[in-house]
Amino acid sequence: MQYDNNQIAELTERVWNSFLGLDLSRSDEFGESGATFVTGCVQISGEWNGAVTLHCSEALARQATCIMFEIGEEEATFEEMQDAVGELTNMIGGNFKVLLPQPTQMSLPAVVEGSDYSLIVPGTHLQGTVAFKSTGHAMKVSVLEKT
Repeated sequence: MQYDNNQIAELTERVWNSFLGLDLSRSDEFGESGATFVTGCVQISGEWNGAVTLHCSEALARQATCIMFEIGEEEATFEEMQDAVGELTNMIGGNFKVLLPQPTQMSLPAVVEGSDYSLIVPGTHLQGTVAFKSTGHAMKVSVLEKT
């Protein structure tokens, strides 16, 4: 199945705006020089097989964590950032899953953090990806389909 970037953007914006109350705008580029990123991934299996990933700068992950847990920036722990990014990935993936032929199941989110890593979901190809900016920080959502 083919999904276009407008569908990915629309469902991501819906989750981001309703859950965090932050503006999200599409961007032509992804990344922040020297930034650390936090990446969440959920895998979907069934009538459709693949994954949805959320990559965001650590600064944006921290900001989302503070909103979600109603805490100050200095209070946010790495474990809370993992939980926040995992939950956001889960919500975006769940919204995408609704568009898929059923039945499908979705995994629990996996979350990684760092400044020099790549995330590979073996046996998949990129179906679509959209880069965003929120409060001046980078993020992107990608859909990978199993070949």
